Amino acid sequence: MSGSPLETLDRAHALIRLGQFADAASELDALLARSPDNVEAWFTLGQAQGMRERHAAAEQAFRNAARLRPGMHEAHFNVALSLAYQEKLRESVGSFVAARALAPDIPGLEPALLEVLLQILQDEHHADAGAKPKLPAWPKRRCSRRRADADRLPMLRDALESVCAQSYRNWEAIVVNDGGEDISAVLRSLPAEAAGR
Repeated sequence: MSGSPLETLDRAHALIRLGQFADAASELDALLARSPDNVEAWFTLGQAQGMRERHAAAEQAFRNAARLRPGMHEAHFNVALSLAYQEKLRESVGSFVAARALAPDIPGLEPALLEVLLQILQDEHHADAGAKPKLPAWPKRRCSRRRADADRLPMLRDALESVCAQSYRNWEAIVVNDGGEDISAVLRSLPAEAAGR
């Protein structure tokens, strides 16, 4: 299926919300074959590949987004996470630092970076020892995404409902209304369990 880049991105986002990550990746691959400089398509492809646990492919997609838009802190942060999932901890530090330099208050960045640094230190400390105790396995984390939208309440509702419906429960959503339409009705419509998140 083809269409405008915006239509394809909207379809891909809908497929991701439905958990159809492979289909979303196929849509995005086709879009990127036509528009290889589409930053949003690269970033969304990284999200889809990350959800499929294809972390090397996610890393490459996020790297392309960061190359095309060097100031996109979300892309650098997700490069770092993709590298960490691949156990490329030393390599991930540079991307964590780049993301932090662009936006010091990225939710989840500090704990993830600290965890990576502790694992690197532990590995070095026990390099000459026999059996070494390992830190717990790298936890599943969400891909961080910030999106600037104005006055699109149905899209906000869909995005928040998608987050609420996922099986992974260790999440929070930060919604900032910067002078747009009143969003309180959307927030009240979410499940009660989501209210504190």
